[in-house]
Amino acid sequence: MAIVGFASIAGSPGVTTSAVATALLWPRPAVFIEADTSNISAVLPGLLRGRLDYSRSLSQAMLLHTGGDLTADAFLDPTLPLSVPIHELPKDPYLPHPSVRDGHRLWVVAGFDNLDAADGTSSLWTALTGIGGELEELGTDMVVDFGRLNRVEPRQALLEACDRLVIVARANLPDLFRSIGRISELRARLAPLGRDSHLRLLLIASPTRHGTEALDFEKRVGVEVISVLPFSPRGAAGYSAGISERHARSSYQRAVRRFVQELSHPLTTQRRPWPAEAGASHG
Repeated sequence: MAIVGFASIAGSPGVTTSAVATALLWPRPAVFIEADTSNISAVLPGLLRGRLDYSRSLSQAMLLHTGGDLTADAFLDPTLPLSVPIHELPKDPYLPHPSVRDGHRLWVVAGFDNLDAADGTSSLWTALTGIGGELEELGTDMVVDFGRLNRVEPRQALLEACDRLVIVARANLPDLFRSIGRISELRARLAPLGRDSHLRLLLIASPTRHGTEALDFEKRVGVEVISVLPFSPRGAAGYSAGISERHARSSYQRAVRRFVQELSHPLTTQRRPWPAEAGASHG
């Protein structure tokens, strides 16, 4: 089982798009958590096309956590106002969900409905690391959209729990130079737990011929580039805006599927080590 996180160190290179695509194509049941604290939910008006309100969101998760009622079962229980069970939504021929295979179980927890609600939530992120362990026992993985990372990061506990933390960046020189320092800082915070090796880079190809090669990122940043996705606003809209792409076998869709397969295979075929275990092994 696994916790997979997606984040950026600057700008909006496509973190939510990549995270949503991963959750939709993940080979195991999954809970998607929109944990972006710098913006209100993009999933409700995007993937879900505004068909639902904020009654099921992280704001509700915070209320349950405050009352001591936040458990893995709460995320999977459709009678509780917490997650949206995508697999139970009625089929809509006019607003089809992109790339959802039959039988896939996916629960979506939308982000905060206002940024004030995101303040003072550090204990929630710590609680979610424990939820990951509970979900593991239920045969379910967790995909987390962190959005943009902060220099002082209240979500550090959940970041540390990720089996893969995928940093999304554009394949250009500005993002390369931004990544060098910021990812070095991130690696330094993860290294004491032995989890700096869990970092990966996902690049979004440049729309021009002046892009920066993946090899340059790997040499300068020191993190493996797991994939390079084509620049395709139309293809990405299938995940960021809930618009089903007409050609499901386009180059963008094929690239996304290859990426998710490479990301998921080593994580879904082995037991995950928890941070406490990793710390003990280094002591």
